[in-house]
Amino acid sequence: MNDNARMMIDQLGETTIPSIGNALHELKDRRAYLQYLIRKKEKSIAKAPEGYLIVQKAGRGESLQYYRVTYDERNRRRRTYISKRKDLPLIQALAQKDYDRKVLEAANLELAAIDGLLTHIPKNSAENIYALLDLQRALLVHPDVEPTDVFIAKWQGKEYDGNPYPIQKKHYTARGEIVRSKSEVEIANFLYFHGIPYRYEHPLKLRDGHQTVTYYPDFIIMDPVTRNVILLEHLGRMDDPEYVEEQVRKRRVYEENGFFEGENIIYTWETGSQPLTRVQLERKLGHYLHLGLEPWRS
Repeated sequence: MNDNARMMIDQLGETTIPSIGNALHELKDRRAYLQYLIRKKEKSIAKAPEGYLIVQKAGRGESLQYYRVTYDERNRRRRTYISKRKDLPLIQALAQKDYDRKVLEAANLELAAIDGLLTHIPKNSAENIYALLDLQRALLVHPDVEPTDVFIAKWQGKEYDGNPYPIQKKHYTARGEIVRSKSEVEIANFLYFHGIPYRYEHPLKLRDGHQTVTYYPDFIIMDPVTRNVILLEHLGRMDDPEYVEEQVRKRRVYEENGFFEGENIIYTWETGSQPLTRVQLERKLGHYLHLGLEPWRS
């Protein structure tokens, strides 16, 4: 993250902690994916044709020959030529089987390493010690890191002056806020019901060339796991050329200040004929905000 991004993030009260909690989350996330991948590859290998593939050059030329190797009941090796012209699907299936076996082996090794590491990580991390103190002692101590619930409550409760631009048509969220569109209601309610802290149209000072400008991102989100701040901009009129031109310029300013899509800013968008759907919202926000909606978690 560059200096501009660091300065911008500091405006929002982010505290990125290189903590064991964050590491545990990443390890468990990776572990869940590996388990999903192992199941997937085991099923694929079970359905694959018998044997394995050998690929070799034909003489001194560049052409290739393909052979299928199998073993009979006496474990005698048998090599059979496969014509690429006549039986390409078999060649592809055997090649896929070989790839799947290598992926399966690597995934099992990595999973075993993660499981071994998880068994040696202490239950109480350094930043959790404060939360374990009795009240009398806690009042006497200044913690290096506030407990997550306390930190988020403070971040969420901070007062600020939002976007002064008048809201033409009022839409109300489940949290009682007034927002500018039905899609913003959907986004706000999704965040609220999933326990994701956010601020609506919080001011953010950015560098635009040699001048400073103030933007009001639609949503500024606090990831409750990592405490990282993520901007969310909903682009609601992507069928309006002038609006698109303005969003391209705005995106350039964000990138100049260290905000990049997929890293610390999320974009959703829609047109009059292609509205934002709840499925799209769940898929995108679920991915970025650690909500456990990926296929390997089902």
